[in-house]
Parts: sequence; C-alpha cells; structure tokens
Amino acid sequence: MPRPIKSLIIVLIFLSFSINSFAYLKESVVYHYTAGYLAFFKGDFKTASDQLWAIFSEVKTKRFLNELSDVLIYEGEYRRASRVLEEAIKLYKDDKEFYYKLFDVYTILKLKKKAESLMGLIQKRFEGQPKTIKGMAFMYIKSGEYENAYNELKRYVKLKPNDVIGYYYLSQVCIKLDKYGCALDNAKKAYELAPKNPKTALLLANLYERDKYYKKAIEVYKKLPKYHFVLYFMGNDYVLLRDYKDAFASFKGAFKRAGRVDYLEKLLFIGLRLKKLKEVKNYCVNYSKLVNQSDRLKFFCALAFKDDSCNKTMSYLNNINDKVEFYEDVLYAKIDCLIKENKKKELFDRLAKLKKVDFYLYAASGFVRMKKCRSAIDIINLAAKRFKSKKDLSIIYFYKGDVYYDCLKDKFHAVSALKQSLVFDPDNARALNYLGYMYIDEDIDPKKGLLFVKKALKIDKDNPYYLDSLGWGYFKLKEYKKAEIYLKKAIVLFEKDNESVVVSLKHLANVYIKEGKKKDALESLRRVLKLKSDDKEAKELLKKLK
Repeated sequence: MPRPIKSLIIVLIFLSFSINSFAYLKESVVYHYTAGYLAFFKGDFKTASDQLWAIFSEVKTKRFLNELSDVLIYEGEYRRASRVLEEAIKLYKDDKEFYYKLFDVYTILKLKKKAESLMGLIQKRFEGQPKTIKGMAFMYIKSGEYENAYNELKRYVKLKPNDVIGYYYLSQVCIKLDKYGCALDNAKKAYELAPKNPKTALLLANLYERDKYYKKAIEVYKKLPKYHFVLYFMGNDYVLLRDYKDAFASFKGAFKRAGRVDYLEKLLFIGLRLKKLKEVKNYCVNYSKLVNQSDRLKFFCALAFKDDSCNKTMSYLNNINDKVEFYEDVLYAKIDCLIKENKKKELFDRLAKLKKVDFYLYAASGFVRMKKCRSAIDIINLAAKRFKSKKDLSIIYFYKGDVYYDCLKDKFHAVSALKQSLVFDPDNARALNYLGYMYIDEDIDPKKGLLFVKKALKIDKDNPYYLDSLGWGYFKLKEYKKAEIYLKKAIVLFEKDNESVVVSLKHLANVYIKEGKKKDALESLRRVLKLKSDDKEAKELLKKLK
C-alpha cells in the first residue's frame, strides 16, 4: 500500500475530531461539513463555500463562523459573508475580530452607512483601540473623505508610533489633501522604520522627485535591491540632473534585468546623446526583434547608422509608421541621407510631396554645411515657387539672404534678398536685424542700419542678437557710451551661447580701445581666448594693445 501524503493525514485527523464534535448533529450536516473541508484542502474554494454555507443555519460555533466567513470572503461572496458575520456578532459580542472583518466587508460592498454605523459600535465597544481608529481611517480613505482620514491617522500614529503602515497611509492622505510638507514628513518616518520596504522607499523618492530633489531620490533608490524598475527610476533622475553617464548605466541595468522595450528606448536615446554609437548599433543588431516592435527604436537605430550607411538608415526609417508624433524628425533624417549621398533629384521629388517650408530650409542648410552653396540656393528658389503666403515667402527670402551673405560672400544679392523678405513682411524682426547689421558692419549705411535694428528691437525686446547689432551700430557712429551699454547687456543675455558671446566681447573690446580703457579691453580679449583659444582677431588686437 502506498504511503499516504502527510498533509492529507493531518486533514483527515482534523476532520475526525471535527466530526466527533458534531456527532450530535444530523448526518447531512456532517456530510456538508466534511465535503466542504475536503474541497478547501483541494483548493476548490467555490465548492467549499457552497458546502459550508449549506450548514450555516445549523452550526453556530465561533470557529465555524470564523472559517466560513474567511472562505466566503476569499471566494468573493461578500453578501453571504456579511450575513455570517452579522450572526457572529450577535452570538459573540466581545470578539472584535468579527466586527473588523464585517467592517471590511461593508466597505468592499460600498455600504457606507452600515460601515459607519458599525464603526460607531466598534468605537463604543472597543473605544480608543488603535485597530479601531485605523479601521475608521481606512473607511474614510475608501470613501474619499481624506480630511477625516487624516484626523484618524494622526490619532493612530500617536498610539502606534512604530507602525510603518500608519505613516505610509498618512503620507498618502496628505498628498490627496495637497499637504506636501506633511506628506514628505510622514513618508520620511515610514522610510526610517522600513528603509528596505519598496513601498515606503518609492513613496519617499517620488515626493523628493516632485520637489526636484533628484539627488535625494537617487540616494533612496540606491539602498533598495536593484530591481529593474528601481534602476529605471534612477536613470530618469540622472537624466534630469544631466548626468547622462550614470543615466546610461542605470538604463542598461534595467534593460538587462527586464528586457523591456521602453527601457531599451531610454537606453538608446541616452546612448546617442553620449555618442556611444558602437554600443547603440550593437543593441540594434542584437535586439532586432525588440527594435521591430518600436518606431522609436527604429528611429534611434537609424540615427546610429547615419554616418556609416544611408542604406541601413533608410531601411529603418522606411519602416516607421507615418502616424507617429515624431514623424517630422523621421523626414528630416531622410533629407539628411539624400543630401549626404547627393541625390538631388530624389530629394526634390520628396520635398515636392511635403507641405511645410521648414523642410526646404532644412535641406538648404544641409547643403550649406557641405559647402554646396549653389545647391542650397536651388532648394530655396524651389521653395519660393512652391509657397505663396507672404509669411512663408518672407522667411524664404530671409534664408536666401543668409546663404548669399554667409556662404557665397555675395553682399549685393544678400541685400536684395533681405529687402525682398521685408517687402513680404515688414515686421520680420530677423530680416530687419540681419539687414541692419550688414549695413552697419559692412559700412554700407550705419545710420540706416541702426534704424532697422531699432525696429527689430521694438518687435522683439531684449533679443541679445539685436542688442549686439545696436551696440555695434553705435560704435560705428562713434557713440561709445551707448555702444558699451548695449554690448554689455547682450553679453549677459547670451548666457551659454559662447559663440555669440565671443563676437560681442570682441565688439566690446573695440569700444574700450576707442574709449582708452586698455585694461577693460585686455580683459574682454582674454575672455574671448578662454572661450575660443584660436581666435585670430582677438590675438591681433592683443598684440596691438601690448
């Protein structure tokens, strides 16, 4: 005979005792009781609840009512469970567990009045007990009465100062009430009591992130096990701190653990930012199935291969859904490839299908970067024929003037194009400033140039580029005090635009030289060389001053 399973023997022994205790009851009760517990042992909770429920009216022992209510609750039969517990409370008035269990059932059934009435009874019968107060607080939370929940939880944590759950839910309630100082204080207390509990740690970290204390949030995450979601959250915080190196490492760890598409998207995005092209390309090749699931990943992979192979890049780009929100970026990337491979006809055909002037101007700027200035003019002329609105034409001729002046060094055609831009839109501030600066810098007509720049500043007040032009205009007109004021203001407003700061500093150095402020001129030129060590103009001015 095979050896019986140990746990089954235990159940059978238990049933033998139970059946003996019900020996005075009729046979049908014993049958349902036995069938119910055997079903429970097998994991058939539906049958267990039905069999035990069948003898509810016959058996009223505390143990049976407690076990029957548990089975019914587990099976989701809350109405039946409430009837059992209501009966239990009548029979066993001093057993608070029945009260709390019934309170939870009423709350689940959204029987608010019954829950409140029962809690009132609990408070009278078991007044001041922490569990009663906590139960009341949870009832208020479930019904959305957060102010009442707040008051009950405050009472509770005074009685139970070492209960993590109390502080955790008090913090959550404070968030609902927009009391973020309170939320943070209680989240800290919960975290101090259970620093390795993911729920308390994540709550505190999220509150730190809300207040932009990203370093503090990261410190909390670091003390947790390296779950994939923890590393992902850390990566996001590193991004916000502009610490892309650690962000990359965090996203890499998250992806390694979970292999999720969204993690790989973040990883490749930061990888491109760090110019880790080799690693990004390896991910694109090794996880091609995941890449095919995400249009973002296809786009990132296209960018990674752009400098190596336009064919590879185009194979990714051509498989991206044209309904994605970033599809314009996809089109710009395609334009880059066509320019790189000098496929002008294909480029022109593609541009003809696009309805935004920006694509034409982007293509023109691509040719300028490759020093193919005439090709840039061809694109701009194509745009001038295609678009008819005055606003678009003003922008087109502005760019045409820029290409003529900066790329082709053709002042005559540059001035002509900029004037045409202002015919289409007299309030095009960029065209006004550009034309004004040309008149000033090229000594065409500094006074007239100054008028153009002043008009631009009326349209776009405190634009540092226009202020630099104004300062340079006053320099040309020998009004050095005014020149100094506007150039200094421009330098402050440029902030981190080092290239523009260099130009304005050189302009200011020339002003100082004319004013006889040699020391200030030297300081300005030294600042230029700190930003751009090979600046020839600054070096020549320094030689003259020495």
